[in-house]
Amino acid sequence: ILLNIIMIDVLLLGFMHWIGDYMNMVTAINLILAIGLCVDYSVHVCHTFLEAQGTHDERVRHALYHIGAPVFNGGLTTLIATLVLSVASSYVFQVFFRMFILIVVFGLYFGMVVLPVILSLVGPDPLPIDAPAAAAVIAGATAVEAEVGKQLPADESEKATEASSAAVVPMN
Repeated sequence: ILLNIIMIDVLLLGFMHWIGDYMNMVTAINLILAIGLCVDYSVHVCHTFLEAQGTHDERVRHALYHIGAPVFNGGLTTLIATLVLSVASSYVFQVFFRMFILIVVFGLYFGMVVLPVILSLVGPDPLPIDAPAAAAVIAGATAVEAEVGKQLPADESEKATEASSAAVVPMN
């Protein structure tokens, strides 16, 4: 993820020259904002990849299938919100418009194209599954409830289960 962010900032520095901007306070602020904006695109994909099980390719497909559309929609809404700045006459807003377009395009490209390729080639192993907690979550308990249930003695655990099921009132 860090490599993605570094590459995005390097590309932004290169494209700043190409679009005619110079290094100043406005562009420096945008370069710093790029770190915060672009980390989301990569982190969501990477987190979903780490939680998935299977081979590297299956996990990349799982990550893009489950989180790809929401990440893309986040970038798209940022682009749409940025379009308003295109008609501004202020230098600051014009620079923000140009830089934000580049930030979102590079962030989506590196988060949804480059990072999945890197993860499929040299990605880490999946996170281990905690079998008791996973079984409890599947049964309807939260991970916290499962952890509390492990800490209670057997007879108190049954009492806690009975008390929590008695507290549930069905709604019609």
